Amino acid sequence: MKQCPYCNAQIADDSKFCGECGKEYPQDNVCPKCGATVNEGDIYCEICGRNLKNGSYVSSDDGKSGIDYMKILLSSLLGIIVGIVILAVIGGSWYGCNEYAAYKERAAAREKFVTDSLEAVRQDSLRMVEQKEKDELEAKKLAEFREKFTFENLLSLLKNHDNVVAAKKCGLSLIYKDVENDGEVECVDIVYGYEVERGSDKQVVAKSDNACYLNFSLDTSTQAILYFNDAADADYFQNMAKEYGLIIYEYNKYVPKKRMSSGYHNVDSLDWDGEYAPMYSLSNVSSERGWYVVNIGIDF
Repeated sequence: MKQCPYCNAQIADDSKFCGECGKEYPQDNVCPKCGATVNEGDIYCEICGRNLKNGSYVSSDDGKSGIDYMKILLSSLLGIIVGIVILAVIGGSWYGCNEYAAYKERAAAREKFVTDSLEAVRQDSLRMVEQKEKDELEAKKLAEFREKFTFENLLSLLKNHDNVVAAKKCGLSLIYKDVENDGEVECVDIVYGYEVERGSDKQVVAKSDNACYLNFSLDTSTQAILYFNDAADADYFQNMAKEYGLIIYEYNKYVPKKRMSSGYHNVDSLDWDGEYAPMYSLSNVSSERGWYVVNIGIDF
């Protein structure tokens, strides 16, 4: 005897149908509905969907829908995962490329900054060296000029205003000499200078900060004017004049005797060839066309 798998009734071993429920007894590993081979332990037939235990059916469409749904779900999940991975790879690559480009740009900017900074420092150093050499040369030339530009040499030039050799001993060079004659009086204009050159309309142009020049105007009288490009040089000349004993011109009057820092001085004490000693006076420093001016009065 064997037991019906559907209603548990006892049936003969060779019976194909149950006498109680009338259902066909399933053969081993064979679907009683479609005869397809089934695996031991299967509950439903994979072909027709029959329940091998109680004979019920599962709609083949529902099964396929479930299987298809699972396949679609799995495919979708797989697609999403693959898409995420691809996006991550692309995004990572894009981010990496941008970061690398930005790094290269920053590195290039730093390198340029360092290079430019070093070049600026080098150029500044060169300018400082050049300026130092220029200043040293100017200081040396000025010192050599002041060794020659003494009052002894200046007085010699004042006495011999048309003497180029006297000017050279004083450290000055002839810039120009103009002579005009109106038929009655000869007018002479002579300029000796240091670090200057002649410009337009008899204007004298400075070539350095310590430039200076001496202008003689001679007609019925003699007038001498000193021009300094630097106020300090004009003050230096005034102090040198006081130490030597020249008189400073005050209030449009010549002062023949005046107490100075070096003591009392008189113009008659200045040596001169001849019977009479001329009177020299110096004006206080004034300004004219950017030059610092000292007028030298000469009274014979």
